[in-house]
Amino acid sequence: MRAVLSVATPGVTWPVLAVLLCGWGCASSDGEGDDSSVSDREQQAATAAPTQPDASVPEPSAKPAMDAAVDAAVAPVDAEAEAAVIDAGDGDDAGDPGSESPREGSCFDAVINADETDVDCGGSECGPCSTDAFCLVDSDCKDGLCAADGRCGPDDCPDDPLKRLPGLCGCGLPDELDSDGDGIPDCKDQCPEDAAKLKPGRCGCGVVESTLDTDNDSYLDCEEDCDHDPLKQEPGDCGCGEVETDSDFDGSSDCIDECPDDSGKAERGACGCGEPETDSDGDGSPDCVDACEADPAKSSAGICGCGQSDADGDGDGSADCLDDCPADPAKTEPGACGCGEVETDSDGDGSPDCVDGCPDSAEKTDAGVCGCGAAETLTDSDGDGTPDCNDSCPDSAIKTEAGVCGCDVADSDSDGDGALDCQEECDFDPAKTEPGRCGCGLSDGDSDGDGVDDCDDGCPFDIAKTLAGECGCGVAETGDSDGDGAADCNDDCAFDIAKTEPGQCGCGVAETGDSDGDGVADCNDGCPSDMAKTEVGECGCGVAETGDSDGDGVADCNDGCPLDMAKTEAGQCGCGASDVDSDGDGMADCNDDCPSDMAKTTPGECGCGEVETGDSDGDGAHDCNDECPGNPARTVAGVCGCSVSDPDTDSDGDGLADCDEEADGDPWTDKDIFNGMRASLMHQCSGTPGCSRIDTEAEIDACVANSSTHYETRDQSAGWSWSAPTTPQVCDPGHGFAPQWSAANCSQDKWQIDWTGYIDLSAGNHCFTLIGGTSSSCTSFLFEGALMYASQALVDRTQCFDVSAGAYPIRWFHIMDDSRSSGDLQILYCEGGASSCTPSEVLPASRLRPSL
Repeated sequence: MRAVLSVATPGVTWPVLAVLLCGWGCASSDGEGDDSSVSDREQQAATAAPTQPDASVPEPSAKPAMDAAVDAAVAPVDAEAEAAVIDAGDGDDAGDPGSESPREGSCFDAVINADETDVDCGGSECGPCSTDAFCLVDSDCKDGLCAADGRCGPDDCPDDPLKRLPGLCGCGLPDELDSDGDGIPDCKDQCPEDAAKLKPGRCGCGVVESTLDTDNDSYLDCEEDCDHDPLKQEPGDCGCGEVETDSDFDGSSDCIDECPDDSGKAERGACGCGEPETDSDGDGSPDCVDACEADPAKSSAGICGCGQSDADGDGDGSADCLDDCPADPAKTEPGACGCGEVETDSDGDGSPDCVDGCPDSAEKTDAGVCGCGAAETLTDSDGDGTPDCNDSCPDSAIKTEAGVCGCDVADSDSDGDGALDCQEECDFDPAKTEPGRCGCGLSDGDSDGDGVDDCDDGCPFDIAKTLAGECGCGVAETGDSDGDGAADCNDDCAFDIAKTEPGQCGCGVAETGDSDGDGVADCNDGCPSDMAKTEVGECGCGVAETGDSDGDGVADCNDGCPLDMAKTEAGQCGCGASDVDSDGDGMADCNDDCPSDMAKTTPGECGCGEVETGDSDGDGAHDCNDECPGNPARTVAGVCGCSVSDPDTDSDGDGLADCDEEADGDPWTDKDIFNGMRASLMHQCSGTPGCSRIDTEAEIDACVANSSTHYETRDQSAGWSWSAPTTPQVCDPGHGFAPQWSAANCSQDKWQIDWTGYIDLSAGNHCFTLIGGTSSSCTSFLFEGALMYASQALVDRTQCFDVSAGAYPIRWFHIMDDSRSSGDLQILYCEGGASSCTPSEVLPASRLRPSL
């Protein structure tokens, strides 16, 4: 039979197995082989006790205490007790382990027997057990609590099946795991795989820490690449053992400088040392070898010289600069016809067709008056301006062609009737070609059919009259109806003896005059006293017609709101504003500060739509605006609520309110333990930041060690998210350091900060990214000692880690150059669970601690 003995060591509870021998006869209490009274409890104890892996050995410092505890535990098992255990079940109550009553001394024999739940405790006979011992009911335990896992006392690690107390490493991390076997648990060992080291030191884990400095330059050999060169730590351009001399101060060492005495060049180039590789025309050929240094298209003069192309556009073998016809491959000069035209001479007279007016006549190059092929005779017998060679009537000055009437008579048609004058007798009468009865110019017809020829009829179109009379042709001769001496046919007022014309007022109405002098007689003037109007219009006499400015159909003179199409009266709101009453309280919206609240026309203390509630706590703030209406000391709840006894205090100064830390159920956050990182502010270790010098933790340590001045070290809960600080000073608000640095150090503008701490992570993926613009500075970020980033010109870079639950060391190191005036820098984080995520939040202080 085996019993489990819990031996307490500092921070760790170690199970010790005590092996006791028992014969077959001790299995039953009644002699019939029933082993339930002992064997079942043994099995229960064995099942409840967690099995420890072989690797789970106590720390060296705890082992002597454990050995002593084991010796003490097994000491009471003397020969008599052991004999009593070995004695087979013979029915003797004094020694039979199967007896119903406990054996004398069974609560002090270091064995789980009778109804004990753990060694010498629990059950109905023995005293209660201590914390962490096995139990069945609450009465088995000294503290009166048997936890769900069958052990006495509370379980401070409910999610850790292997631990009930945090111990050295905390819940979820084994206290006994010592990967390198150096006696220090991995959770406390910064070099868990290196048995020789507990911290990386200057040389890092896995490297033997040595003070060997072969070249005596203050850098250990493990920290530099030039162990035997006291002047260099890195090979540089020239390698270890060779001085990085730069004779011409051009930034290039002589060992790799082809022109060591020429500060303007590190390579000989085309011009050689001492002469700059100037390329005035930017054609890629330096002036020293460019014959056309001002011509980007040429480096030699060529056919046409510098500044002019040697191109041959028409491909005739003559460069355009020498070709007067650069687009005509057949010609290099224009000739008589010009570029693009062939010099053809069809008649062979020596004049090309393009300029020969008679290209088919060898005698003439110009048609002249007589035309090509005819001799030029310029005689003009009749003096009409046309040479006889072109005149068919050479003796008639009026014609050059005979026409219908012959050379001496013009072929004219004076009356345009289509008959030439030489062919008719009425040259000027388009209606007649012969005189007829009435002669030329008069019709021979009787238009009105009254028997009198038109030429003799005074009214040729009035059958009733041959003379016009008083009334004229077409009008019958009437009398004088009004006897005013004017025949009715000529009297426009035939029945008004006073008027023969209507005038302005009309027949039968006397002309009244023009009272307002507007040119319209009063009889026709709707506004006889208004010179500007003759009609009443919409506005009435004496009022100008104003128009309808807003187009609402009402003239401006009658419109109380001439510019508001929706209104003709001002109403409550005036022109241009609607008199709508949305809530129907009798007050138009324009005058109602609560247009949607029928009960209120002004917001009051509580605002529209809210009943005025009063001030329950008498603090001067109405309940409707008071988040804490029962607390006269507060009107805003704050992060901790309204309770007077629970102010928003931050005891540890980590930016997290005490009430939040107490209520979050996370043992990592505690109102008395600072959450954040430890930051050390110091002067730059190098005048020019270089990421190649701080891309390992050892190099960061060296930079820290080489800083001329360490200003101060403090715990900070913020400062890893910079929002474009305007100056490089360390206390610029843009850096966001909290708490801020001491006033004495705020003017520092050539600084570096070393942040160190631990981040608490749950099991799964966790991603980090470092973003921003810090081109004149340098930053490095490390997770568990491994470099994630070391950069100057930062771009978004993300790295994810799939980890077990626990605390992990992180480190951020940043050098700020005093030449930088602005920039951003952020360390962002996210938790992805089973998959990766996109970092979007600044490292939360609640997950960080400066130390464990």
